Amino acid sequence: MIQPITNTTNRCLAKVSRGVALFSALILLLAPFSSAEPLNLARADYMYALASQNHSSGFFPVGENENLANFSCCKKPYIFHGLNPNFEHHDRYFLFAEVVNNTSQHEWVLHISNFGFKNPKVRVINAEHAADQFTPVVKDLSAEINTIGRASTITLEPGVSYFLLVELRADNVVWHPYIGLMSEEYYDGWKTRMDFAYKLAIGIILGLILIAFMCWLLMSEKVFLWGGLSSLLMLFYYLEHSSLPAIFWQSTYEKTFLIWLLITSTLMSQTLFAAAFLQLNQKDKIWYRFYVAALASSVAVLLASYFLSFRTASILFALNYLVVWGFILFSGIARLRSHGRFYVLYICGWLPIVLSIFHVIYVLLFPQQTDHVEVSYKLIHVLYVQILHMVIHATALISRVKSMRDEKAHAEYLSQAKSRFIAQSSHDLRQPLSSMNLFLEYLYPHIQGEKALTIFEHLKKAQQHMQDSFNNMLDMSRLEAGALNVNMRAVSMEQLFIKLQHEFQVLARAKPIALHVHMSSAWVLSDPALLERILRNLLANAIHYTREGKVVLGCRRKKGQLIVQVLDTGCGIDPESQNEIFDIYKRSTEQQSHSAGIGVGLSIVKQICDLLGHSLNLTSHPGKGSQFSITVPLAEGHTAGKAGDNLLPGLEAPSVLLLIENDEIRNGIADHFTKWGCAVATVESRVAINQIASEASGEKVFILLCDYPCASRELFSQKYALDLEKKFIAACLCEADENLPENWITLSTALPPAQLRALLNLAYRRLNSVMTE
Repeated sequence: MIQPITNTTNRCLAKVSRGVALFSALILLLAPFSSAEPLNLARADYMYALASQNHSSGFFPVGENENLANFSCCKKPYIFHGLNPNFEHHDRYFLFAEVVNNTSQHEWVLHISNFGFKNPKVRVINAEHAADQFTPVVKDLSAEINTIGRASTITLEPGVSYFLLVELRADNVVWHPYIGLMSEEYYDGWKTRMDFAYKLAIGIILGLILIAFMCWLLMSEKVFLWGGLSSLLMLFYYLEHSSLPAIFWQSTYEKTFLIWLLITSTLMSQTLFAAAFLQLNQKDKIWYRFYVAALASSVAVLLASYFLSFRTASILFALNYLVVWGFILFSGIARLRSHGRFYVLYICGWLPIVLSIFHVIYVLLFPQQTDHVEVSYKLIHVLYVQILHMVIHATALISRVKSMRDEKAHAEYLSQAKSRFIAQSSHDLRQPLSSMNLFLEYLYPHIQGEKALTIFEHLKKAQQHMQDSFNNMLDMSRLEAGALNVNMRAVSMEQLFIKLQHEFQVLARAKPIALHVHMSSAWVLSDPALLERILRNLLANAIHYTREGKVVLGCRRKKGQLIVQVLDTGCGIDPESQNEIFDIYKRSTEQQSHSAGIGVGLSIVKQICDLLGHSLNLTSHPGKGSQFSITVPLAEGHTAGKAGDNLLPGLEAPSVLLLIENDEIRNGIADHFTKWGCAVATVESRVAINQIASEASGEKVFILLCDYPCASRELFSQKYALDLEKKFIAACLCEADENLPENWITLSTALPPAQLRALLNLAYRRLNSVMTE
């Protein structure tokens, strides 16, 4: 009996000794933190800040050999760092706090904002039974990932006091660590609200980026490309700091060279967007050099960061930020002073991002001492700052497009006014030139001596050159003003070729080059005077630019059409200039070096071809020659007769029905078609169109011309639209991207007369096909 009693007594003494030792150790552990008051958890619908000077020890550094599970602060003295731990000096910090659960909630959530910490942990100690806890409760705070940080569920019994010891580890500068304690029910609602705000912001940004890329594809404006790309890279940068890397690929958020690459790409794309928006070019001198310097500095800092420490690289990137933002803001201010208007919005669009960046730099470099750390929603706020930035810049772009449209409309108005002026004053300008020609003819018999005769010949050539240039200018202005009348008739190519051969044979022999004209018995549907003018300009151009060799005029039939060709063995046209020679404002290098005229001959050819509906093609090889081809419809049933006989004898011209709301546009169109001999009627509904069509004969051809609002309201039902295209040549005034029924013709809202004339030519061709059937 004595031995069992002795054993029991020994075991009891051992437990008491161990309890006393653990209690003593706990007293030593808590001694440095005795000044902090316990945090009273009195509400379950509230988020409590654990990092507080009133309720915690503040952050203090610990060594690598310290373990959270058996940590004891009695080993050495500790220096407390308040609420702003410096992870550049120490990579591990502990924070101690005492909490008392005075609610009925059992399950609580400990949340840590920011993803820059490595494996944050918490040790939970029951203060009332600390001596009985032989196995410490240590939890990983990465168990739950939310929008702005990490969390873990801990159990706190109601009415019980607990000691919480939190461990944080980081390699570089991080945002202020917020540690919050809330009930599990409150956490679920808070997390849902954050997720909604976060995902909504990402959705809005992606939508705006998609719109920017669509605008770039449709308008080919690089400002939309760089704007969308810079916003996308900025979004990637923000998402790199979010929960997504931890969720999808368990990222440790270690700052590698890739983060510098992402920052550099973002800065460069923003620089390119600024340059595109401001329309910088080499003529801007200082600002263009500033722009190049900003791009170059970004690349240089990126390359240097590969070999530098994180802190040194951060300083370099901060300096590069100043260079880039200096260019963006100051170049915008310079444009504002010279242009004004939408550049105010351009500058305002950058301010949210600039202020956000400077706020981050200020907080990191100049930390403020506070009694507690507030929860930071920076990861969500920056997304809405980006949305504000994108919306303001989108508004600025819309303002710029509107301004450019107004400037274009004003320029078109001035151009049309100029063209009308020249067309109307042609008689006053032509009379002095005609008089000059008569005076020269009267002067010729009185010229004596070879020297005087040479001067007279130069004077005669100068007068002829002036006359030709004036005729070209007059034709160009009449084409632009829509004052050129078109009379579509059957034209004999043989008679036209004979006339051109007699006229240009003399010029060809003077070069000297050979002119070969291959006669044809074909008849075509065209305006005889304008077709002659086309071939006359092409032959004159071919002879002028051919120094030796030959010029050929001929034609060939192909599928109901006649292809008229002018070939030469002249200097040819390089591929870069082939798209420019038909532009009145551009001339190729060869033209500039050989031509003394104003260089509108080919421009007139192109515009007359568009007016008549004849396609024009060019094939050229530098040093070998050029070939111009015009495709003209054949006039079937005409094998003989006089050139200029009416193709459609006894039939009326096509009739035109106008379903257009705007009176000014409707009257302008009516004037053109009336001048061209067409009967014009205004209709207001589908009923009126049906009535006119039902009363017309089977040989009658109608042109139905509508604006888009009227057409979409009255005519665009699927069945009715198909019936219309059988009875009418249907056309709609609208933008090129509007969705019209099949076989409807899109006309530009600018309404150049050449488009209306081409529509009338199509009606004549349909009338011709009706007659031949």
